[in-house]
Amino acid sequence: MWEVITGLVGVSGPVQWTPEARGDLFNILTSALGIFTLIVTAYLFLRPAEPRARLGRADADRVRELLAKHGDPGLPRLFSPCETTRA
Repeated sequence: MWEVITGLVGVSGPVQWTPEARGDLFNILTSALGIFTLIVTAYLFLRPAEPRARLGRADADRVRELLAKHGDPGLPRLFSPCETTRA
């Protein structure tokens, strides 16, 4: 187990391989797995938690139309794409 853990950071441990090619292959694969794990972890840590919501012009118009028809007349300004028209 210690061989695998140290191999993830590129350090060869106490296990001696009879054919040297297998030992080299093991070191390359565990190092590659460690680098892959580091990259995926960094990506998942640095990405935004939720994607940014985008409301298209047609969708915004449809929301305004529905609110004007069924909702409170004061609510459409809450969904305005312009910051100056919000309450």
